[in-house]
This record gives sequence, structure tokens and C-alpha cells, in this order.
Amino acid sequence: QKNGLTNDICTRLFIKNNEIWVITNKGVNKISDYANKAEVINFDYGKDLLTEDVNNLYIDDSTAYFATNKGLILFKYNNKNKIRSLPKVYITSIIKDGERLPVNQSNFTFESGNNTILFTFGAVDFTTSDITYRYRLNENSAWLETRTRRLDFSALQAGDYFFEVSAKSQNNGWGPSAKISFTIKKHFWQSLWFLSILILLVGYVFYRLAVYITRRQKDKEQQQLLLKNRILMLEQQALQAMMNPHFVFNVMNSIQHYINTQNTTSANKVLTGFARLIRKNLEICTKSYITLEEELEYLNLYLKLEKNRFGDKLKYIINVDNEIDKDETLIPSMLLQPYVENAIWHGIMPKETGGVIQININLRDEHYLNIEIIDDGVG
Repeated sequence: QKNGLTNDICTRLFIKNNEIWVITNKGVNKISDYANKAEVINFDYGKDLLTEDVNNLYIDDSTAYFATNKGLILFKYNNKNKIRSLPKVYITSIIKDGERLPVNQSNFTFESGNNTILFTFGAVDFTTSDITYRYRLNENSAWLETRTRRLDFSALQAGDYFFEVSAKSQNNGWGPSAKISFTIKKHFWQSLWFLSILILLVGYVFYRLAVYITRRQKDKEQQQLLLKNRILMLEQQALQAMMNPHFVFNVMNSIQHYINTQNTTSANKVLTGFARLIRKNLEICTKSYITLEEELEYLNLYLKLEKNRFGDKLKYIINVDNEIDKDETLIPSMLLQPYVENAIWHGIMPKETGGVIQININLRDEHYLNIEIIDDGVG
């Protein structure tokens, strides 16, 4: 059967002119040129005639005779090579997503949907009913063979298609193709403009997300920086509020000395100056910046108390540029006092004859002050 016979079960044989006639339970077959390259021709319509058992057969030059239980059956056959017509395929129906389409139209354009297309087709060969079909959906793709006359294509992707189907029987080659071309449009979300907008939108979302994360990180760092600055400011204010304990102890000793010596005038003078210094210290220690006038007032209170203790051994001079507006110029609070105190204790006090501290404040330009603290002590 794989070489062309209608069935592998053979019931009768007859040899005529180097040809073998074979009767099977499914039809009549003729084998030509069996000595070299066998060619099998099927007389498929014979199976309907031979409904009874065949007792014998005879073949002459034009007619085949079959002796059956109910009589003699014969049919004409052509023993010469004759060009036979190839089976032609006809598409009988086209159904797209449940909608029947006209079969006389060869080109279709479909909107996107379920994208399910059903083709039914058939071919006619009067010599046999054993017909094989082949089909493809693209001119460049390989043919696929089938024996069914119904093809169902589901979930097709958007694009251009060219459906082609042809048929052949056992005695013939492939016949002419029936062709249908169709196009399935893309969904709107598959279009280039939508993809471009989607890419831009995704890029914008990622950009905004990156900006948000960066800004949040910067805000967090800024908050941490502000917190550190606040802590430093509080530490600075705490240090500013802490007056040198040696200085306080010495001032209190001076007051006690004046009281013990009955020098109430000097005691009152020192006590008043110290009270004013303490009050001024409490005023400016909570401020980050004070005016130059307030700084000089605080510095004068301090130097007067030190002058009262050391007498002629300590002299000081404060020079301020006349172009400087002392009430409008701001400097960090208690900036000068620690440097002046350092000059007194490490420059003037070790010197037996005492010395002079000179404080010069000049305007370098519109935004900068030049402050010098000079002493002629031991260094």
C-alpha cells in the first residue's frame, strides 16, 4: 500500500503485456514496468462495482472482465500513456471569528479579534477518492500535508498571510493551488506610535522616580546636616555660656580682697562690672551672630575687669575703622574674647614689666573685616 496499492490484501492477479493487474478488497490496480521502475495506477471506481467475490478476471487490449457470483462485470480502460488532468482544489467556505465570508474574494483585511480562521475545501478526481492535500500560510514556508478537508487556524498573530492549498491523487501529481491572501491588523497597543508613547511614559516614570529618590536622599542628607549644625551650634552656645573658671575665681578673689580691706568703692566697682559681664554673656551666648558693637561692649567689660586686677601691668588699645558701621556689622558671638584672654595669659602675664594688647579692626572690602590682636609679650 505504501507503494501505491489500494490495499495490502490482494485477491486476484492477472498479467497482460508486461503489466500486472491486482485486485484488492478496496479496488483495482495496474502495475506497469514492474521489472524496472514500477508504476501503480489505481482504478478506484472498480471497488464499487466489485461488490461480490471475484472468481476470475480477464484483460484484453481495451477491456477488463471480472467474473463474480452475480455475473460478468467489465469496464474499458486505456492502455496508452495519456496525460491526465490534475485534481483542482476549490475553497468551499471561509469563517473568521464565527462570521462567514464570501469565497469568491481572494483578499481580506481583518481587524484584531480572536484571530481564528476556518477554511474548508475539496478536490475532484473521477478516478479515485484517495486524495491528499497540502497547505501553507506563507509563500516562503514549507508545505504541510493532510487528508482532512477542514483547516482551523486559531490565535493568529497580526501580519500578512497567504493561504495556499493544493491536492493530488495516487495517479497524479500536485494540482493547481487555491489561494487566499489576508491581513490581520495589529492591536492599537502593538502599533509603533503606542509603543513609542509607552517607552516615553516608562522613561518619564523612571525619571520621576529617580528624581524623587535623589531628592529624598538629598533632603535626608540636608536634615542630617541641619541636625549636625544644630548640635554644633548648641555645643558652641554651651561653650560660650561657660566662662573661664580661673577668670571667675580671680574676680571673686579680687572682690573679697576689696571687702576685707574695707575698700567698698573698688569692691562695688568690680562687682558691678562682673555682674554686667555675666548678664552680657547670658545675652549673647544664645545668639550665633551679634553686632560688632555688642562684641566690643562685651570685650571692654572683660578687659576692664582684667585691668582692675593687673593694674598698670596690662594696657590695651582698641582701634576700629571709622568706615565700619558697628551697629549693622555682624560677627560670630564672643569671637574676640578667647583670643584676647589667650594673649593676656600667655603673652603679657609672663612678662615682668607687663605689656600692651592692641586690637585693630579694619574694613578690607564690602564683605570682609580684617581683625588683628597684637601683644608685645613673651609670645
